[in-house]
Amino acid sequence: MSAASHLHDALNKEHIDICGISEHWLFEENRHLFQSIHRDYDAFVISDFSLHPCAERRSRKGGVAILWHRRLSGRVTVVESDDDRIAIIKLITNNGVFFLIQVYLPTSRYGIDIFTDYVDRLDDLCTSFSLEGSVVLMGDFNARLSGPRIPLYQNSRGRLLQRCIDRHQLCALTTTDICVGPLHSYVHSEDGSSSLIDHIIVNSLNVDLVRSCDVLDHDFLDVSNHRPLLAELRIPHSTQNETCETISWISYRWVPAGDSKNVDVYRDNLDVSIINSALWNTQELCSKDDVDIFTRGLMNCIRLTSDRVLPKRKFCKFLKPYWNGQLKELHRNTWRLRQVWVSEGRPRGSNTRSFRLYKDSKRLFRNKHRQISEKHIVDLNDEIEKCADVDQKSFWSLINKRRKSSAGTVGADMNFNEVTIRDPALLALHWGNYFEDIYSKSNCNNFDSRFEKRVNESIVSSLCCDIDDNFEEFSLTDIKNVCKSLPCGKAAGYDPIVYEHLLYAPDTLY
Repeated sequence: MSAASHLHDALNKEHIDICGISEHWLFEENRHLFQSIHRDYDAFVISDFSLHPCAERRSRKGGVAILWHRRLSGRVTVVESDDDRIAIIKLITNNGVFFLIQVYLPTSRYGIDIFTDYVDRLDDLCTSFSLEGSVVLMGDFNARLSGPRIPLYQNSRGRLLQRCIDRHQLCALTTTDICVGPLHSYVHSEDGSSSLIDHIIVNSLNVDLVRSCDVLDHDFLDVSNHRPLLAELRIPHSTQNETCETISWISYRWVPAGDSKNVDVYRDNLDVSIINSALWNTQELCSKDDVDIFTRGLMNCIRLTSDRVLPKRKFCKFLKPYWNGQLKELHRNTWRLRQVWVSEGRPRGSNTRSFRLYKDSKRLFRNKHRQISEKHIVDLNDEIEKCADVDQKSFWSLINKRRKSSAGTVGADMNFNEVTIRDPALLALHWGNYFEDIYSKSNCNNFDSRFEKRVNESIVSSLCCDIDDNFEEFSLTDIKNVCKSLPCGKAAGYDPIVYEHLLYAPDTLY
């Protein structure tokens, strides 16, 4: 913390919103010093676990921290990482969610196995957080990465980190042409050797939002061997109407474990609710307005009754669609071996049997998890590509499944003609142009004009047919039979009424 005055001046001069720090070297009882660096900034500080007051041997090393301007305090949430080399905050913006991860990965003095474990840890964090938003990695990675700005520079540690970066479609700004300033971010104080081991890594889809990236020169007040990195990321404002009504997602436990008690309670209470309501005395529905009023009243009876008497099912957003029994068993085995390792005091080293068995099982689980997840993504992309030209209904169903509220997730931004589009209205416009081009006339020699004429004639004839000629009468029994055939487990619409509401309803509803 000897460079605290330099950090204070840099926060003012560069107008920094979020600042990540590696190797602050503070003891656990001295973490509060970060709150006194600048009055306009809050901090989340993690000290090296070996610096705990009860530790037998205490030496100043390690430690990570994240500072943010207090105008962002209402949007920032601290995420516990249970690790002394990783600090995480969650930033909620008008256009999505960002997870900023400050890291200090092990140096070359540690074995490659320990470095690999931390890269796997980052891989897991990126996998988890990318489901909710965009991930930004920053800090001292102690790994050399190659890129347009510094080619043929990657080392063995860099190759491990690069595989993780490529897997999650991330990009190290410090290796791109966007970055300016000194080529290396670290200068050794003794032998003068330089290297680029500090990085700011963002989603490759967000690179166009990066206004600048700089490796700053040393200030005379800066006593660190690491040069500061500075990146400016402009987050666009969402154009969606924030006042629009949202649909709440509710799922009920209709028949848990084969027990129909919930269904019987719902049926009896709905029967009483309908009889006691004004709907029971309705004589005739003479106009469209009468039908609308009656329908809204009926939906209110169904919704209020189900909310009152049915237990709700909690939505587990962390469940992955590719999770299977094999992954479940490997994960359980890893958890069991970890409990054994923790109970022995977390010993390390290849000579420790519990540590070796735990790491082997963890490595096996991660390899299998990575293999199955990547295969799932490949299969999903192939299915989307296949449906794009064949089945529009299936295509949009798959696209909507992959859409999230965040700008960093798949489906929320797309690349059209080398331009990244994030605005929902522009996305709809470009998709419309895409399909218009597909189904428009072209100069192709294989265009079948006779088939086009036949399709147009069939459409015109179907629109001109007399509706009364195709009318068929239906009875109350037919309606009941249709309701009994409705599939269960489907999502609700705007009402929000699901098939089970009708399937398990009493005869009074009909």
